[in-house]
Amino acid sequence: MELLLLLAVVFAVGIVLYIFSNEPKNLNDILVNPYVAKKPLTPTEVIFYNKLKEALPQFIVLPQVQLASFISVNKTLIKPNETFKWQNPISQQSVDYLLCKHDFIGARKQSDRFRLIKST
Repeated sequence: MELLLLLAVVFAVGIVLYIFSNEPKNLNDILVNPYVAKKPLTPTEVIFYNKLKEALPQFIVLPQVQLASFISVNKTLIKPNETFKWQNPISQQSVDYLLCKHDFIGARKQSDRFRLIKST
C-alpha cells in the first residue's frame, strides 16, 4: 500500500514538473492524445483483398506494403554519394497489395497494372 502511494506521489510530482518546466506548453497538448484508430483498408480494398486471397490461395497477400520493404538499391551499381538519390523515390511509396511466393514477388497498385518483380 505504501509503495502504491509513493508511486502515485512520484507520478504526480513528475506531471507537475513537466507542466511547469521552462518550455511553454499548451495544457490541451498534455491532456489530449490526437491519435485515433482507423481502418487500414477501405471497403473497396477489403473486397479486392478477399478476391485476391480467394483467386490466388498459393500466395501470401499483404496489403499496403512500403516499397522499401521489398525493393533495395544495389549500391555496387551507383556512386557512393548517390544512395539517397535512388532510395528517396521508393522510401515513401507503397503498393496496395504485395503477393509473395517463394522466389518472386508480385506487387499491385490499384491505379497501375499488375507487375511481377523477381526477388533475389
